Amino acid sequence: MIAEPTPSGASASTMNAWEADERYAQRHTLQIALCLRTLLARGDFLTVEFGDTQFVTQLLDVDSRRAQFLFDFGSTARDNRALVDADALTFRGLPSGIRTHFVTGGAVVVTFEGRPAFEVPFPALLHYVQRRDFYRVDTPMFDPFVASGADEAGVAFRLELHDLSLGGVALRARDARFESLRRELSWTT
Repeated sequence: MIAEPTPSGASASTMNAWEADERYAQRHTLQIALCLRTLLARGDFLTVEFGDTQFVTQLLDVDSRRAQFLFDFGSTARDNRALVDADALTFRGLPSGIRTHFVTGGAVVVTFEGRPAFEVPFPALLHYVQRRDFYRVDTPMFDPFVASGADEAGVAFRLELHDLSLGGVALRARDARFESLRRELSWTT
């Protein structure tokens, strides 16, 4: 997961076109909780921005009953003090290529598993943008789906399916001859 930093000169209130598109806005508490729990379960990183400061963090807990979540302290005491004084926090991330963006109110310091953490209320809106035309489904890593056959020269090949969707398939190959594959392949059965 790559946390998405704010471009230099951009403010937390700068809105991308996809953020204005209502199709990507999660509003219901349970939808927001599901998105936050997914970030938590995968251990995805998020950038939290406040004022002119930002740092990378991870979610530690999601409490859907109280509509609050916990996230980890930053690496410097100065940033942590500044975050507590902020009235609004902007979170951004790019987990698995899915743009995630939301704004919360201010944070309070709590203790989680014996360590300091920040607690904030759920955002009113959470933008969770799948930018592909079709949703991609990951295939199993340890027992992968395999495409095999022979190329035009009659040489055998074996390709592992990385993910698939209605729009196509991502293949994983360890053979150097596949580095320059054409985008379209024809398959015969």
